[in-house]
Amino acid sequence: MKSPFWRAWFFTGGRKAVAEAQKGETHPQVSRPNGRQGGPDFLEALHGHLLLSGNAYVEPLLIGGTLRELHLLRPDRVSVVEGRDGWATGYDYRAGGVTRRMGTA
Repeated sequence: MKSPFWRAWFFTGGRKAVAEAQKGETHPQVSRPNGRQGGPDFLEALHGHLLLSGNAYVEPLLIGGTLRELHLLRPDRVSVVEGRDGWATGYDYRAGGVTRRMGTA
């Protein structure tokens, strides 16, 4: 069975993460993705985002090039930034009146 991450996009290092997920590999970080969620809670929320909105966005926290944490972003707060050619060049995440732009890596 494939990992649920095959449909999720990582903002930093995304192409590598998605390629690994498509091969069915799951990163060990999934068992404890961050300090507020355990693996089952994280995966349940990820699946909920996919089922309710059709998209799921995972932002990794990298320190020194090493993956430390995974955080889910609410899909209703994410919007695609298009380049001149129509392809995604980044994403805007809106929360608390602040917009943060993230690249596609």
